[in-house]
Amino acid sequence: MTAFETAWNRSFGVRRPERIVCVGRNYAAHADEEGVELPPAPLLFAKLANTVVGPGEPIVLPAG
Repeated sequence: MTAFETAWNRSFGVRRPERIVCVGRNYAAHADEEGVELPPAPLLFAKLANTVVGPGEPIVLPAG
């Protein structure tokens, strides 16, 4: 098990997921921060597992 997987399991108690479903603009203050109108329903978007880093791990940007 990698250091990331160990940290992930310790933090969230589950194995590393294949994808993570996120909710955006689900409250008025968040929409105000972005200067946009509050949508009639929260926005859903996904993050793939390779976009997640563990606690204290560096964020590695691809070259270019």
